[in-house]
Amino acid sequence: MVSPAKMKLQAKRVLLSIGQWYKLVYTYDGAWVKLYINDAFADKWKHSGIYTNNEYDLIIGKSASGDQQKFFYGSIAEIRLYNIALIPQQVKQIDKQLGK
Repeated sequence: MVSPAKMKLQAKRVLLSIGQWYKLVYTYDGAWVKLYINDAFADKWKHSGIYTNNEYDLIIGKSASGDQQKFFYGSIAEIRLYNIALIPQQVKQIDKQLGK
């Protein structure tokens, strides 16, 4: 898993505006983490490791590390999880099928 410190470092490279909706796609293919914003490639970084099944809850919108409670302040309209690393064409095709 990508450490919170690494995610913060990467997030500094992308500026998002307050009050605007964004579609964020995060993929991991076993070697590279890639971030797409509104279907456009935004960043990538090398990472090693695998995601495995575990007993922990999936937490979205809150930091899961340490005792500090860090929450995402905003709205999340939709979340989709896949067990494969989607390529950009697949993301666009899924949006097209859903009428987005």
